[in-house]
Amino acid sequence: MFNQFFREIDSFPFLGRRIYSNIIFIIFNYIYYFQLNSSIETP
Repeated sequence: MFNQFFREIDSFPFLGRRIYSNIIFIIFNYIYYFQLNSSIETP
């Protein structure tokens, strides 16, 4: 299942790059937001 998914991403490199960049962007935003909230909550 995953091999077919990666094969489809390889057949569409531009779409795959957009998906990976969006996932990385969301993960970094979540980590930054979580650190910001934790730093605000702790005195």
